[in-house]
Amino acid sequence: MIKLLGLSNLTELDWVAFGSIATFILAIAAFMTLYIQRWQFRKMRADESERAFKNSSVQLIIDFDKGFQDLEEYRKEASTLIIEHKILDGTSIKNYSALKNGLEEIYDFFDTLGFYVEEKYIKAEIVHHYFDHWFGRYYEFYQQYHVKSLSGHEATVWNNLSTLSKRLNEIEIKKGGKPRETISKTTLAEFFTDESEL
Repeated sequence: MIKLLGLSNLTELDWVAFGSIATFILAIAAFMTLYIQRWQFRKMRADESERAFKNSSVQLIIDFDKGFQDLEEYRKEASTLIIEHKILDGTSIKNYSALKNGLEEIYDFFDTLGFYVEEKYIKAEIVHHYFDHWFGRYYEFYQQYHVKSLSGHEATVWNNLSTLSKRLNEIEIKKGGKPRETISKTTLAEFFTDESEL
């Protein structure tokens, strides 16, 4: 075999050099094998992590959905008072503690949802899919009518509402190329009429 490869005339020094080169090539191959295995292991862990995050996001959104359904009585009561007392026509909320209590429960819900999005416990895209319709309308009401009736401290209680609105608006822009438009008084009236009939 050595004669066939033409290696029979090699000196001892040549054999040492040949052995060194072979050892070097084997070392590189071993290093590459370890590197590839390490990369595969990291990818596998990242995939598992992503799967676990998706599973926890799904469970959270199911819990939030149930929580939102549990707010039906507050939503119905608040919406009924908004319609009956013509809040959309400029009547002050300050006079209606029942309305404030119902809205506070709803805003607390969306504020908590905003916190979970901001802390990356749940993806904003999932929240957009499930809650954008309701959030957009309640947030519009909050911006146009409710903020005016809040005192200094109360106005800062729901600081995650504006953050959530920005995140959901970014998703709207990605999906449709334009930001969410201001919701008209007519659309809000229709929405609250529907909510009052839950």
